[in-house]
Amino acid sequence: MTDAGNINNLLLLKKIVYDMGKYNYNFEKAVLSILENILIFDDIDAAGIYTVNNENENLELVTYSGSVSSEFVSFVRTIGKDFPLRKKLNWGVNTYLNYRDSKWQPQFTSEGLKAVGNLPILNDDKLIASLIVVSKKCPHITEQTREFMDFIATHIGDLITENWQKEELNKMTCCFEESRKDLLVKNQAIESSINGIAIADLDGNITYVNNACMQMWGYNDKQEIIGNHVGKFWAEETILSCLQNIPENKGSI
Repeated sequence: MTDAGNINNLLLLKKIVYDMGKYNYNFEKAVLSILENILIFDDIDAAGIYTVNNENENLELVTYSGSVSSEFVSFVRTIGKDFPLRKKLNWGVNTYLNYRDSKWQPQFTSEGLKAVGNLPILNDDKLIASLIVVSKKCPHITEQTREFMDFIATHIGDLITENWQKEELNKMTCCFEESRKDLLVKNQAIESSINGIAIADLDGNITYVNNACMQMWGYNDKQEIIGNHVGKFWAEETILSCLQNIPENKGSI
């Protein structure tokens, strides 16, 4: 690759990284901006990014950019296990075809394509996505373009991984918030219960009493009860006498 080519690629990569940050809040917009940027190459007419559906292991189109028909998009929307070159994707091998190759598809010819590139994106040696580029003008995607596509695939892989991490964090946050709300409702139910409720640790020391229990034991301040051994309260005659006059279902420990 020439020095001028290196400089152009670095400038383009810098713009791509900038756009990734600009659209950081939206995964699809960030990926689409990358695909739009790589169309600057003369031998790339369209590009698409796929991610793996973990349920059926198919590669499914997330978004694409460039000049291709809706019929062609429908044809390549899902890349199943039997799709040409899928095995090489699983192995992490970049594959480039042109119209002379035996694995060339009739739909490629109908679309007017002359070359196709398929780049796997791996995470921990497992296929998670794929970058596909096509050319209508050139029968051969140049080495310079291929090298840059490797850079692009790596950055898209980082973006996908980061997006997954955000989704997992959001799920954890939602679960935590739901648990917090559920616990708050239960705490309020316990606190407002007409039944006396006390909680003690494994040593028998009281850690919590609700208002009903505090009143049942004849106290005005919970702090007078918390920290004391539960046996102290059962031993007091006045408390025992009070408890004897309360229906069985009106208090529990």
